Amino acid sequence: MIHLLLEMAEKYSQPTDQGLELGIKLSHQEMASIIGSTRETVTVMLGHLQTEGKIKIARRKITIFDIDKLREEVNQPIPQVSNIPVTASYSEAAARAI
Repeated sequence: MIHLLLEMAEKYSQPTDQGLELGIKLSHQEMASIIGSTRETVTVMLGHLQTEGKIKIARRKITIFDIDKLREEVNQPIPQVSNIPVTASYSEAAARAI
């Protein structure tokens, strides 16, 4: 999701007093289709980013307050959960959980 926001910012943003306003209006469903996710997941992810103060969404307009913070988000290493390596497949992870 963040990769899509960064790409849209690069191609379609306009600077404003608040940050970068994306000049393209996509529905949550359209964004989900682009990233291969569900509308519900996109809604939750955007909600988290808005709660964290990284973006603002109003009338299908997205404003990115600090693009560098978004870039930092995608450069973070993926955490390991329950000592299962990130490279493990879903079936391997499920087998270890049993």
